[in-house]
Amino acid sequence: MIDIHDIRGPVAINQPFPWWAWLLIVLGGGLLLSAVLWWWRRRAVVQSSRTPYEEALEALSQAKAGMGKLSDKEYCSLVSDTLRGYLERVLSLPVLEYTTEEFLEDARSGGLLDASLLPVLEPFLIQCDEVKFAQQELELVQREALRNSALGVIKYVHERSNQSQKEDA
Repeated sequence: MIDIHDIRGPVAINQPFPWWAWLLIVLGGGLLLSAVLWWWRRRAVVQSSRTPYEEALEALSQAKAGMGKLSDKEYCSLVSDTLRGYLERVLSLPVLEYTTEEFLEDARSGGLLDASLLPVLEPFLIQCDEVKFAQQELELVQREALRNSALGVIKYVHERSNQSQKEDA
C-alpha cells in the first residue's frame, strides 16, 4: 500500500544577493557612470581650450602640409570647411550648413561680414564648389592661392573681432 506522509514545513529559497547588495551595485554603477561622464566632458573642455582662430590656423597649416598628397576635392573641402567652421564659430551662424549662395546672400544683406571681404570670399567659395562638385582640377599654385585666401579672410575677421572687443571694453 501507499504510505501517506505528513506535510513538510516551508523550504527556504536562498537568494543569490540580498536586496542591499543590489542597491549597492546600482549606486556604484551610477557613480561610475557619473565619473566617466564628468571625465569625458572635462576632457572635451580641455581639448577645446584653443581659440577658433588657433584651430583654423592649425587646420590651414595641415592643408599646406598635405597640399601634394590630398586630391583636389579633399584639399578644397579641408580649406573651405576650415574657413566656414571658423566663421560659424565666430559669427554664431550655421555657415557649414548653408549653401554657397545662401551664405553669400546672408553676408551681403545681413552685414555679417565686412563688404571688403566679399570680393575675396565669393570667388574662393565658388572655386571650391567647382572643384568639389564639378571635378574641376587645380594646379599647385591655385591650391596655394585658395589657402592664402582662406588665411587672409580668417586673419582679417580675427583682427576685426579683436578690435571690436577692445572697443567694447
